[in-house]
Amino acid sequence: INANTLHNAGNSLVTDEQGKKMYASSHTKTKKNKSGFISNNNSTVSSFSAYSNENLNNSLFTKFSKANWEDIASEQRNLVHTSTNELKSFSLAKLFGDDCPTTRGSYRNDFYVEGYISPDFAFKTVKSTKQGNEQYLSKKDSSESIRLGFTVGARFSKSISNNLLLKAGLQYSQFNEKLTLKTENDRRQTIVINSHTITRPGQSDTTISDTTTFVQIGYRVRSNINHYKNLELPVLLSYEFSEPQSLWKLAVSGGAIINLTSWYEGKTIDSAYNLVNISSKSNNGIFKHQVGVSLYASVSVMRNITKELDVFAEPYFRYGLSKSLQSSAGFTQTFNAFGIQFGARIKLSTNKHF
Repeated sequence: INANTLHNAGNSLVTDEQGKKMYASSHTKTKKNKSGFISNNNSTVSSFSAYSNENLNNSLFTKFSKANWEDIASEQRNLVHTSTNELKSFSLAKLFGDDCPTTRGSYRNDFYVEGYISPDFAFKTVKSTKQGNEQYLSKKDSSESIRLGFTVGARFSKSISNNLLLKAGLQYSQFNEKLTLKTENDRRQTIVINSHTITRPGQSDTTISDTTTFVQIGYRVRSNINHYKNLELPVLLSYEFSEPQSLWKLAVSGGAIINLTSWYEGKTIDSAYNLVNISSKSNNGIFKHQVGVSLYASVSVMRNITKELDVFAEPYFRYGLSKSLQSSAGFTQTFNAFGIQFGARIKLSTNKHF
């Protein structure tokens, strides 16, 4: 609402403190108008002449009291006529804040669904919870090696400002590990005796014996692929540096990944160096599942394909905060990972809020 609107209001009404309805009109005078609500000390004033009319109850200005107009006059001291028919414009934002419909304008109200898949390069952290098992953990660590894993998931994202988006969804991740255990299976000892006699004329013969012992050790090599499977809830906050309609977009994201449930398949060794199941559901499983939380950080590059479709590549790193695996053999195990997500984002809604 500006003063030009007020000037052109014609038959619009204002109300004074006694409830009298008044037509709004504007003109210049060289002295203060007694019936006016807005004035200054510079001899040029804008005034409102009083007229009674009970039929104009729906005017835009009937809700304004004298106090409102005095606030306007205080806030806009330069409200004067530049000519007989023109007033300087002014804003009511300072007086009415966000309740004034022109002060906020429109803002982004987009809703997306994202699908993605990524290769995961994992590494684990093992910590002892019992004294005296350092040798066992060293043997276990030398027998296991991490293999390539993966993550696949879907998430919804909602813009909460022109650049910020809140994301949440569901994903499945799998860390893979190879166990190679070399154990002694058989031991054989072979003794070889070599004898020869030395004959010398006029002397007795001399016999020399040479004994050689050979020990043959047979090893049994067993290998197994272990799978650590997780169902997780990612909750992220993302900031996009570009406009939604830009051809290329850059964004950074951060948040948490909450492990909802896990299940494991494979074998490992216990403190007696025997093979045991790693399954948390098995009675002799070495691991007991605990709900874990990981921190997540990423940078993504997006390419606009159509008005509703973006594709993206998102390098990321996740760091396990809690001990996701508790072992009955006296240690805890946590997985960390880095990788790159490849996916697509579909815009479901493009409504504007005002």
